[in-house]
Amino acid sequence: PVDKTINILSKAVNYTILPADLSVGNTILDGDASGGNKTMTLPTIAEMNGKIVTVIAGTDPAGNSLITNTSAGVEFHTSVAKGDFITVTSDGTNYIVLDHSESHYCRIYLAAGESIAAGASEQLITMVEDIDTGGIWDTTLDEAPIPFNCMAEVDFITTSGDGNNLSAQIKFDAAYQVDRSGSPSSSANNYGQGSISGIWKINLGVKLELWIKNNRTDVATTATGNAAKTATQCTIKLTRVY
Repeated sequence: PVDKTINILSKAVNYTILPADLSVGNTILDGDASGGNKTMTLPTIAEMNGKIVTVIAGTDPAGNSLITNTSAGVEFHTSVAKGDFITVTSDGTNYIVLDHSESHYCRIYLAAGESIAAGASEQLITMVEDIDTGGIWDTTLDEAPIPFNCMAEVDFITTSGDGNNLSAQIKFDAAYQVDRSGSPSSSANNYGQGSISGIWKINLGVKLELWIKNNRTDVATTATGNAAKTATQCTIKLTRVY
């Protein structure tokens, strides 16, 4: 028979789940990181064999992180918003993730125009954070350092006041993975595609950058921006892959 009993723990301090906490089939650890980052450590794989553990941020972390580590001290999941959770079991050999949710999401935008030289591809360096849950965007380096293996959903739109001369580009480390450029020329309305939307599998440590190509070879073109956040902008959502 399946043990449907649930043991609920509430912790606002760093805590290691004990074998005694697993005396029933299901254990829920409600972690509170509202007062600062907190780390909850899973039992060993052997101790969790056939047991189910859920670590959930039942309280808004308020800009902090509720971190779930393996018994070896390796980060396994990070809750950054109320309701983020991970549910784990073990087959005696490996941890097995049954379900999880992490709210790693950001929206950034140009608050003012940024000029792109004639015929050039340039990285956007003045993007401003509107929303950044999980600290995805680095405003100093103007990039998103990917914190874990994930599926990255990116929606990047660039606008200009000079026809359709700007093309959106996404750069993952050293190579352009996505490029919507038109054919360079000295005529207006060269119809490069000013938006990119897609989902890509990206590994830990990769740096995601936003670039724009000016398809006009004769004049600089400005990527438009405004305080209303209705011009050049990008959203990034990361979903961890185990």
